[in-house]
Amino acid sequence: MDRTTHSVINLTTICAITLLLHSQSCLLSENDSSNHLSSSVSFHTSHDEIINFTNAGSDGIALIGEPLHLGDTAIASSLVHNSGNIIDSARLIVEDLTTGYSFYGEYVEIMPGSSKELSVTFLPDIAGDANFKWYVNSPNGGIDINLNGSFSLQISEPQSLMISSESYSWDLSNPLEAQISLYLSDGVTRPIMLQIYGDSNQNNLLYSSKLTLDPGYRTISMNLGDPDYSYLFIEVIPLSWGFKINDSQNFTYLEIIKPFVNIEINFDSYYPQNPSYGENITFNYNVKNLGNSASSSAKIRILMPDLTIIHEENISPLSAGSSYYGVIMIQNWNYDQLVNISLVWMSDTHRGEDWILVTPSISERSSGYDIDYYSLFYGSVAGLFVVLFTKVSLGAVSHRTPSTTSESKIRPPRNPRISKTNPIQNDKIEVSCPLCEQRLNVPSLHQGLVHCPSCNSNFNVEGANASIIDMDLNQIPKIADNSDSATDQQETTVSSDGDMLDCPVCSQKLKIPLEKRPVRARCPACRSEFMATENGE
Repeated sequence: MDRTTHSVINLTTICAITLLLHSQSCLLSENDSSNHLSSSVSFHTSHDEIINFTNAGSDGIALIGEPLHLGDTAIASSLVHNSGNIIDSARLIVEDLTTGYSFYGEYVEIMPGSSKELSVTFLPDIAGDANFKWYVNSPNGGIDINLNGSFSLQISEPQSLMISSESYSWDLSNPLEAQISLYLSDGVTRPIMLQIYGDSNQNNLLYSSKLTLDPGYRTISMNLGDPDYSYLFIEVIPLSWGFKINDSQNFTYLEIIKPFVNIEINFDSYYPQNPSYGENITFNYNVKNLGNSASSSAKIRILMPDLTIIHEENISPLSAGSSYYGVIMIQNWNYDQLVNISLVWMSDTHRGEDWILVTPSISERSSGYDIDYYSLFYGSVAGLFVVLFTKVSLGAVSHRTPSTTSESKIRPPRNPRISKTNPIQNDKIEVSCPLCEQRLNVPSLHQGLVHCPSCNSNFNVEGANASIIDMDLNQIPKIADNSDSATDQQETTVSSDGDMLDCPVCSQKLKIPLEKRPVRARCPACRSEFMATENGE
């Protein structure tokens, strides 16, 4: 190997070692200043370097985001050209000279002969004048000395944000529409998120929208449907910007009341007070809406007790708290009695009603209607009592046995079915109840109390020996001396020596005086007739 070749190898080795040491030095410098970059950075300005980054456009950097308020982020960018022969990467760094904090952009890979934009986002930390330093950094060096510089910014105070609830509208015909006011202080246009919750519960989200808010006042109307809540929680959230907390209010509450209609309808009066049949009658009425919402269109009707509609007309909607006074005239009043009429207000969803008694006057079709309701009540009670008493009395009379006395107008009883050949039937006698004249059969030897099943009364009877019945012979005609009559009348003859004799049929003891014999007699017990004579005749 000659001397010249050896010298070239040594020079090449030295250059490679130098380049390697420079790259390691840059990496160590970057790692040691992750949050703060030292201003002592080597910029290789030799045009003999293999890698060389230069400005692709005008000197300096471009700033995006001005004017800036405290809390806003800004973007610095620079267009860089790779004038070397290999692919290499570079990034832009901004250092806040006031606080010493540095902000690093992302590495951007640039092809040889190409240009690309390097950018970095930085956040000023204090308001007022702020000074910054910028430069381009590459791990492999080769940065042109013109790829660095400084700039100043005016950082304003943060913008304030205010929200207030103005009002809302809500009725039965329209959904809830809330109006809110937003205020943004002087500065730049800001993005916000507007959200509304029912009863401040995040699960009850009613409205959410992203908006762009310009400085100044703005009123927003929102359709929220028909929620069932007592109040709304309204919140405005800044998106990617800070606001001045002390001078801001980004939420508010809005109390709401669900709409309702409460209709009250009343008869005021009617004229004339006592209308005659065929006369015109006028009714005055009023309708009030005591609710908080306007009513819908409705109808006014006058109904009779049998629900007959004698008048109907339309009525306009009533706003909340309003009243309506109306007059209805009925021509040819066709009722001549006391009438209870109803006045009805009715819509699709609500109803109100009132009633009044119309008292007619005395006319050709009526005899008078001044009714004493107390007398009517007591008369009804008395009539009911008479009806019940009569029913009980008729029931008692209908169950009694007809009387056997001559004064009774009821048909006489049939002759008893007593056989002369059956002596067992002669062991009973017939007596009459002294209260209801019910005829009863009792043992002939019974003495004491007897119970009448018809009227439930008790009375005393005596035995057969004492059951002697005096005959009223004045009602029994004497036997005529007409032999033809005697022969025609084949009768049983009973005789005795004294005034007493026995009935030939039922053996009832009868008293028939001797001085009146011969005479035809009738037994009051068995109703049989026979001839009573004196012994020897």
